[in-house]
Amino acid sequence: MMWLIKFPFRLLAIPVFLTAWLFLIVIKLLSYLGNLAGGLVILIVAGGIIFYIYKMQWTNLFLSVLVGVLVLAAMFCATIIEMTMERICTAIGDFIRY
Repeated sequence: MMWLIKFPFRLLAIPVFLTAWLFLIVIKLLSYLGNLAGGLVILIVAGGIIFYIYKMQWTNLFLSVLVGVLVLAAMFCATIIEMTMERICTAIGDFIRY
């Protein structure tokens, strides 16, 4: 009799699980692309810092450091979103299974 009560909730959980799973895949791909792009941007920013210190243009130095900090913050946020989505998918999967 208990399965009769749980059955509609399990049916409802399947599309939610699939949607969360697809969202997780997109976040993972964006995270990998973000890591690659972040690495390139950090190299570019580091080169820019050396160049601007050499040229003594402190405004451009500040802007290049700001861009580097923003890229690192974006990568950090993507990692937090990815970890949260993994936990949500695990919880929904456990709910469907048991």
